[in-house]
Amino acid sequence: MIRAIRFGSDEITADMRLEFARAALVYWESFDSRIPRNSPSDSEWIKGELDTTDTQRIGRAINTPQYALSQLSARSESCVGSHRLLVDNIGGDMALELYLWLKVSYCYDGENIQSHLQRAGLSNGRADGSFNTQGVTMARDYITGKIANSVYQVD
Repeated sequence: MIRAIRFGSDEITADMRLEFARAALVYWESFDSRIPRNSPSDSEWIKGELDTTDTQRIGRAINTPQYALSQLSARSESCVGSHRLLVDNIGGDMALELYLWLKVSYCYDGENIQSHLQRAGLSNGRADGSFNTQGVTMARDYITGKIANSVYQVD
């Protein structure tokens, strides 16, 4: 994904945006395929623990590997779906494309992802582990900076 970022380019064309979006989709599909899913009983347990006003109970639940897995799988599934929509809509309706870029920017919260990966036992908490997230912040900055500005300009 990072290889598709055009750091030196001032003008980001629709073709360049599409190249980046496709690379990001491949990244998120790989990420999603490696996240184990909770068992149905674990999913129900998490849901039940969070469906309360007891803040101590919620606090205990959100610090479990099961909660981390539920958050990671929800994020990765959402990111795959959003990137698929984005790939299909680059260069078309400007407002829709801008909305989809904004929507996928949610995917690039590196600290949150790393925290959940570590809590789930899938990472040592470093960005250069098996779920390489080193470029996540750069990707978010690229999306909210150069890409957003380029969509607003007519290709």
